[in-house]
Amino acid sequence: MLPLALLALAYSLAGPRRYDGRGRRGLSRQALVLCAPRPLTPRQLNGRIANASTVDGILQLHAAHGDALDDINLSTCWSRLGRIAKNADRRLLLQDPALLAPLARQTAAALDDWGPWGVSATAHAAAKLRLEGGPYEALWSKLGTAAAASARDFNCQGLANTAWAFATAGRPEPALFDRLAAASEPRLSDFPSFALGQLLWAFAAAGAEAASLFDASAVELSAGRLKELSPQGVSMVAWAFATAGRPAPALFEAIADEAAPRLAEFAPQGLANLAWAFATSGARGSAQRRLFAALAAESPSRLATFKTRELANLAWACAKIGLAPRALFEALGEEVARRASAFSVPDMSMTAWAFASAGHAAPAMFDALAEAATPRARECSGQAIANLAWAYATARHASPSLYSALASMAASRARDLSPQAVSNIAWSFATASHPLAETHLLLDALGAAAQRRLGRFKPQELANLCWAFARVRLPSPSLLDALAEEAARRLDAFSGQGVATLAWSYATLQHAQPDLFDAIAAEAAPRLRRFSPQAISTIAWAFATAGRPAPALFEAIADEAAPRLAEFAPQGLANLAWAFATSGARGSAQRRLFAALAAESPSRLATFKTRELANLAWACAKIGLAPRALFEALGEEVARRASAFSVPDMSMTAWAFASAGHAAPAMFDALAEAATPRARECSGQAIANLAWAYATARHASPSLYSALASMAASRARDLSPQAVSNIAWSFATASHPLAETHLLLDALGAAAQRRLGRFKPQELA
Repeated sequence: MLPLALLALAYSLAGPRRYDGRGRRGLSRQALVLCAPRPLTPRQLNGRIANASTVDGILQLHAAHGDALDDINLSTCWSRLGRIAKNADRRLLLQDPALLAPLARQTAAALDDWGPWGVSATAHAAAKLRLEGGPYEALWSKLGTAAAASARDFNCQGLANTAWAFATAGRPEPALFDRLAAASEPRLSDFPSFALGQLLWAFAAAGAEAASLFDASAVELSAGRLKELSPQGVSMVAWAFATAGRPAPALFEAIADEAAPRLAEFAPQGLANLAWAFATSGARGSAQRRLFAALAAESPSRLATFKTRELANLAWACAKIGLAPRALFEALGEEVARRASAFSVPDMSMTAWAFASAGHAAPAMFDALAEAATPRARECSGQAIANLAWAYATARHASPSLYSALASMAASRARDLSPQAVSNIAWSFATASHPLAETHLLLDALGAAAQRRLGRFKPQELANLCWAFARVRLPSPSLLDALAEEAARRLDAFSGQGVATLAWSYATLQHAQPDLFDAIAAEAAPRLRRFSPQAISTIAWAFATAGRPAPALFEAIADEAAPRLAEFAPQGLANLAWAFATSGARGSAQRRLFAALAAESPSRLATFKTRELANLAWACAKIGLAPRALFEALGEEVARRASAFSVPDMSMTAWAFASAGHAAPAMFDALAEAATPRARECSGQAIANLAWAYATARHASPSLYSALASMAASRARDLSPQAVSNIAWSFATASHPLAETHLLLDALGAAAQRRLGRFKPQELA
């Protein structure tokens, strides 16, 4: 509004009124010129822009005076917008790009002539306003060019702000970041500590290669400057180095020493980021242990203030480095269970993985996560499916509904899953006690998808995939053939356990692959020194089970295993003995191995499972190396645990002692007492073995023989020729009542008469 006095003066000087052509009278041209406001100077405009309190106010000022704005005015517009815009303003500007389009166009056109402050301030503001996409592409492109050209002229804060802006906007422009790094590195000591942290964060977030900058910054910060940083700055520096993957052990040691006594000052995000950074960086040492001990003490009472992502990151970090205190994980489990429905699916999978990896049982938490994740399975990425499946399988926590949902999603996306995800999902479902029908359908889908790209699988992923099919006894000939061909080409890249897993899988599935087994034999023999005891015994078992002769391999196994038997678990000892006995391997190396087994085993028999006792006894008897001391110890242990044996293992053990000619009356009595009431569980082979063993050992057991006679007579038609022959011989040899023996032989004879052509000569005799 014109002041009243000025308005009056204008009218007095106007002279005769003029018409506007529409019958209305107005002021003369002279009066209009006098009434027009005077243009504002750039300094006055800048003051108005700087004092504007709303986004609308700035946009109105630009609309009214746009042509008169210089570079300082335009950059002040951006700086003020970045400072005062609220979330609602940002959303509105993103929804309606036309609101900022005139300012963005004018700025982009003028940027070539701007100074460094204007470029930096504008980029910083545009990033804070979250301006992205087509409408702002020209602005960002010109900002990048101008910033690269001005990099050496920026002050330290300008360098940090510019890097932060482009990283935040998701514009990792290599040429620009190279210029910023080159301009920053010689001036690191001039940077305010927080600005240096901001600079490092930006380079890490943008994924910019700047090894020299990070190394120089690590030296600068380690030299006492961490004390100048706020807790947020400390965690930001740690995050940056971990994300950039730049090793800095001295810096992380210094960060741990600086942060541990100050953790009470850290916000929850800072605590979580600090833990994540140390776990990701691979930093190790006493300072790290002190830091995580302090985190474990500080965090539990504050977990209610953590965001769900922060809870997930903290759990993941502790599990990743193997420092997962019970008190902390109990508190985490309770908090996660309480808020499970608020977690994102990736954070659910990360948390479940952490608890399973740490070996911390948290049934209520696993139930809550499963309940929350099941209806949201469609949100799962391939990695989330794999992590959830692996976690529940590893934790042995049954969740049929979740597993069904994961199976459905994994099968439908099998072609898009990474090799690692395929391998882990297959392993998880094979490990979990999930219905076989659904597991088989999933594995068929995974196998079909994997077969087309086996060359992209790492050796361990190939081994795990193969193991999964073997674990659930699912034959897949075309996949197994392709996998064998791929594995044979790359056996030298497999670990010892991977080689053993391959051999075990093909032997278990009875899928003949002689070329693969020959390649394994050639590859494994010279590398056995680097194989674990479990891998060695598994390979021996697999070759024996597959019936693939490999004399040189067995010789090498005997030489390698004999001096290392103290490292073998009971199952490994038993499997090794069984494999050598089954394979028919002979020679001095084998004799040395069994002599070592006879010396190593007696003092450890109490730790053997019943099947392992039976296998060890059987193997020694089978090859004719049955030392008295070993069999005396075996007899005592079997007698003590006879009732815990399965019927097949009873028959195998009795056969072994009889075949070795080792009298063990107490053991035979104990086995007879345990086997008699369970005679109905006997297979034809078990009946024959028990009968033969007691007859050969001349150990009378009327009750057992009566039970065996009854079972043999009732099943005579189903018995193999060998079983018929051995049972007949045993009862004829034993001092069993003739009446019962005659009835049994009549039944056996009648059954045999119909199929004498299938009997071998010795069986007929």
